[in-house]
Amino acid sequence: MYFPKNVDKSIIELDLSKNGIKSVWVYELYHLRQLTFLSLSENTLSYIEPFSFNRSKKLQTMDLSHNHLSKLNKNSFFGLNNLEHLNISHNHLKSLQEEGLFFGLVELVALRLNNNYINFIHPNVFNGKLPKLRVLNLNRNELIELGTGRIWDTFHTEVPIGKSCIEHV
Repeated sequence: MYFPKNVDKSIIELDLSKNGIKSVWVYELYHLRQLTFLSLSENTLSYIEPFSFNRSKKLQTMDLSHNHLSKLNKNSFFGLNNLEHLNISHNHLKSLQEEGLFFGLVELVALRLNNNYINFIHPNVFNGKLPKLRVLNLNRNELIELGTGRIWDTFHTEVPIGKSCIEHV
């Protein structure tokens, strides 16, 4: 199944959980400029076209958990300047390789990446641009090494990484 057509453009909250949605394309969300809440959890989502959420500038909470996402593109979250809560837990992510992947998410308070297969995080993936982040959940991943550098300088909070297989810090 694909994203439903003809969703009212004035809608503020949209819960499309458990609908078998496989992908998100730019044109599907183009007219949903009033959204503050979007849940696409428990679908079969495996692809998000870059700039898909570009027009949803009022979005504050997005739940992409329990899907089949294995990769995030650099511009997957472009334009979400008001996003506060992003849940990408319980997917198939193996790494966060795109430098600046979360660039521009200046209002982000909570980022949940737990229960994936993440074993590598690019040192500049957060690019020092998450000034309000207080929750970064990396529990139950396959992290092997926690590098030094800018990745950890970004955070002013605890970063739970329990149940990972860290060999080097």
